[in-house]
Amino acid sequence: QTKIATFSPLSQHGAIMGASHAVELQELQPSEAVPGKMSITSDSLDALDPPVSGKDAFREAVVLLKQPIPMWQPVLKEVKVTECDANTETVKFTLDGKALDTYGYGKGDGTDKVVAFKKIIKDEAKLMLTVDDLVDPVNGAFVGSPEASGEKALSTTIVKVLSSPTRIEFTIVNHVEGTNPSDGPIVEALYPWVDAIISSVQSEATAQVKFSVSDSIQEPGKKSVISTPMEGVVEYDAFMDAWIASSRKMFEGIPDSAFEEVSETEFKVSASDLAMHAKFDRDAGTLVATTSSKGQLVNTVHRVLHKEVKTGGGYGGAAAGSKMVMEAWDVMASGERTADEGIVRMVRKNMNDVVKAATSWW
Repeated sequence: QTKIATFSPLSQHGAIMGASHAVELQELQPSEAVPGKMSITSDSLDALDPPVSGKDAFREAVVLLKQPIPMWQPVLKEVKVTECDANTETVKFTLDGKALDTYGYGKGDGTDKVVAFKKIIKDEAKLMLTVDDLVDPVNGAFVGSPEASGEKALSTTIVKVLSSPTRIEFTIVNHVEGTNPSDGPIVEALYPWVDAIISSVQSEATAQVKFSVSDSIQEPGKKSVISTPMEGVVEYDAFMDAWIASSRKMFEGIPDSAFEEVSETEFKVSASDLAMHAKFDRDAGTLVATTSSKGQLVNTVHRVLHKEVKTGGGYGGAAAGSKMVMEAWDVMASGERTADEGIVRMVRKNMNDVVKAATSWW
């Protein structure tokens, strides 16, 4: 019988042992959300620079629960979010069975695997989330098996934002083992998730350029992630120089990989079973980048820096006549277009780093 690990359903974001963290997590704390249980509680978010409010931490926690982790991307088949009612939704992450077979982690017959399946109940007034894990959060479950049915919660995590001072509390109950894990490995498993919440909120607060999901400029009728205008913040040529240099540095820094410079604006890198290819068009302000796994396309990244928005309005903060507007979207191997809050957060960080590099004197 497979043992259900005593890790939080939030631990999918992966622990980084020995890393420094934005705030410390205190184990074995009496739970305020569930009296009689023990919890893991963060230190104050008020003392951070900039501080992180309870509402912002709650909002970010909801978003992150619905984002797949990067290590799943080469074999990710579907992210399905289902709204049950105004305050309840489920999110299911399914991995491609044929791809798993290729890597030696499948059943050998192409059966897909549910790697995570969560029920999320939001209580915004109390700044509290109830997160039920409906499949084993460590091993997942193959589609068609009883373990993948999601009929009952294997574990429940109550995430509550506390006040005076602002803190995040995690109360975990493992229903299979009848335990209330609140120390040891579970603390390390929670750190990356708390770090991600804080980092994203602070990134939004300090960003010179904001991003949001809006109507596409490049492909009307579709959705993209759109920036506020960068005119007056950075010059076009300086931005393109810094953007290309940043991408090259990222490619060159991939461990155990072979880097190839096709031209000043085109790079390739291969590492184990993964291959990446990025091609910029400096005049058009575009980047098209592909990731492949064992010769099969995983996804294509599209980025467009519009020198000027020619038509319409409603593009986030970019109306007609706006200059220097970034647009971003991804396309999965299936052809599905993605322009969601996950891309908002990724592009916001990357592009603001580029702006900083392009406007620095050193």
